[in-house]
Amino acid sequence: MKKTHIKNGTIFSLALAVFVVSVLGSFDSVFAQNGGQNLTAVVLVPPTDVAIAKRLSSQQEVQISGMNNVLMNSTIAGENPKKLLEQQAVAIAKVRKEMMKSLAKTDPRKFLNLILSEQKRSQLSPAVQALIEKKTQITGKLEVLHIDDFAEHKNSRFEYSLNVDGKKYSVLSPIEFSGRSNGTVTLAGYMLDNLVMLDGGDESIIPIATQGIEALGEQRMLVLITEMQGETSPVSIYEVNQAVFATSSPFQTYFKEQSYNEMWFTGAVHKIELARSVGEGCGSGVSLMDSDVLSAIQAQDIDLADYDRVLFVPPVGYCSGVGKWDNTINNVTYSLSESWVSWHSFRYLIDNNLLSQILPHEIGHGLGVWHANFLDCSSGECVHNEYGNYFDVMGGSEVGDFNALYKEQLGWLTPTDFMEITTTGNYSINSLESFTGAKAAKIVNPLIGSSSVLYLEKREQIRTYGNEPTSIVVAQRNKLLLNMPQRPSDIQNSDVWLIDMKPGIPGAGQYTDRENVSLGQGEQYSLPSYGLTVGPVSLETSTSTNFDIDLYTPVCSSVAPMVNNQSQFLKTSVGTWGYISLSLYNQDSLSCSPST
Repeated sequence: MKKTHIKNGTIFSLALAVFVVSVLGSFDSVFAQNGGQNLTAVVLVPPTDVAIAKRLSSQQEVQISGMNNVLMNSTIAGENPKKLLEQQAVAIAKVRKEMMKSLAKTDPRKFLNLILSEQKRSQLSPAVQALIEKKTQITGKLEVLHIDDFAEHKNSRFEYSLNVDGKKYSVLSPIEFSGRSNGTVTLAGYMLDNLVMLDGGDESIIPIATQGIEALGEQRMLVLITEMQGETSPVSIYEVNQAVFATSSPFQTYFKEQSYNEMWFTGAVHKIELARSVGEGCGSGVSLMDSDVLSAIQAQDIDLADYDRVLFVPPVGYCSGVGKWDNTINNVTYSLSESWVSWHSFRYLIDNNLLSQILPHEIGHGLGVWHANFLDCSSGECVHNEYGNYFDVMGGSEVGDFNALYKEQLGWLTPTDFMEITTTGNYSINSLESFTGAKAAKIVNPLIGSSSVLYLEKREQIRTYGNEPTSIVVAQRNKLLLNMPQRPSDIQNSDVWLIDMKPGIPGAGQYTDRENVSLGQGEQYSLPSYGLTVGPVSLETSTSTNFDIDLYTPVCSSVAPMVNNQSQFLKTSVGTWGYISLSLYNQDSLSCSPST
């Protein structure tokens, strides 16, 4: 069996076709060699059993499976199938198509389990084939939208689409992946109408060209207060204009300070009225390419060429594209980011002259960065938390600073702003907010290489822009915070995880434990798998923090891979193929040598 190399600390996407040879079930093993460690994913295909099918299969899945059988049994030897049978097959295929499109959105894996193979598809008439998903490889520009739910983080999600010469396809996947808008990619999977389902394989997403971030200098933003049928905005054009564009507004102050005066916003605020009710989905169901939105913009003689970004202020909703994407209108292409922040958030900002997290968080997505994650080790096992960095506006903070890695991606920090640490010694860094000196450090163990880079920073101020800082934020003042890029081999396109440097404090809950992730005076933290000890911290002041770094030969730490949706049961019949997809995150340390 072919071995696939996976670098440590990376994600491996596995698409597995399993042939059932016995009613007792069968095993298949897939070996993934990881620059250091071979991972083995063992997949059990359980027996076809009515009880299991009832327990694991939805009614929709069963119905589609039945339709597959009917369609395949409708084929007749010879070149001229009976007309009645053809009509019946087309009617069934139409119903199946709509059910498959619905299933794709709720359970991509079941969709993949129910596809008809190319061999089976070729046996159907052309009229029926036109209604059946087909294997595809398609190249275009990726568009990434993130929908935030700040009350229930588990409800937050990414939505993807592919722009191919102005035609957009909805992109779904059985595995998680991240990307930035307007990057050119080739996708492999199955197409059904304007839907593309990735096959989950190792080459289901092939980057062709990445999109750079444009976050320096003047950012021209069009703000559209959006009123809908029966809904009147509680915020006026003047109020929103002052909140966003006034020189001394908390919003402008925040981004000028974050960028060290390298970025600021200009623009205009308009109000548009739409003759429809508030819709579901992102930002009340409103987007720039909606015909009524374009009509309202044109009616006010708004020239989109005058702007780099669009911010909708609708009745409800918080979401944003991750970076800019192309919009072609009357044969003219405009590269714009789109973000949505509700009336309520602006009302809060205006009434209290405070800056809540929501507005800068969504604009941060629009600039091109993802969430500030946390590697929570309070339970003894490290668990990823998407919004877990409480000290970063892109995590669970109110309005904390962007972390050093994101500031580097945005162009606000340059190489001269970092202290490069590659040897054992005593070091000192200034605060991340400082305008002079080393604002953060990059630690690289030369025994591993550049893929071991970690970002060390400290916060001097707890900048809350009018809000009262929480104890969890105050506790980190002038202490060291350690961040790990998730994709160290591609720093400019990586999100970041804050490392818990004081894991598993006895009796501490998940929230309380995060008050203790940083290092203060006299404290140290060791990461043997990186060959790194940070500390002890010898001096902790408002201007700088002094600490020791010890770099040594890393210790190989072999850990079971983190498997996404490993409990994948598959209903199949003897002598048929089934489809299983997994994503494996290799948690072995970078120093591990190959093994089986």
